Amino acid sequence: MKNDPEEYPITVPRSVTLLLLFVLSMTIWNGIRIWAAISNWDLLARFRANPFYIFSTGSIWFILGLGLMVLIFKGHRLALPSGLTISILYLIWYWVDRTFVQVAPAPNIPFSIVVSIITLLFFNVILFWPSSQAFFKETQ
Repeated sequence: MKNDPEEYPITVPRSVTLLLLFVLSMTIWNGIRIWAAISNWDLLARFRANPFYIFSTGSIWFILGLGLMVLIFKGHRLALPSGLTISILYLIWYWVDRTFVQVAPAPNIPFSIVVSIITLLFFNVILFWPSSQAFFKETQ
């Protein structure tokens, strides 16, 4: 008897499922930003928001999110460094956008700092959890 791959299917750990759900949520959120920018272009322009900026940044994060979902779903070993890099870049973009782009940033800075750090740590702890690492190495 051979070791048939269909005989021993690879099970996806819960940690990887959580990663997929997290990335899916962020990807959907940026898809909504794209849709909102397109459907409310005139309204955003009238209120001096930059619909092109909202559309373009939403598109960039949407595409990166889709790419990361594919890497995670396929169990590709590049999911680990890509997930780490994209999560750090997203956090940097969020704070640059919040600090320098938004006309009137929300006054809840301490809360946002805490949530940003917890979210970044949560995502990367799950990304580098032993079962996640094993899954990304096992499926190659």
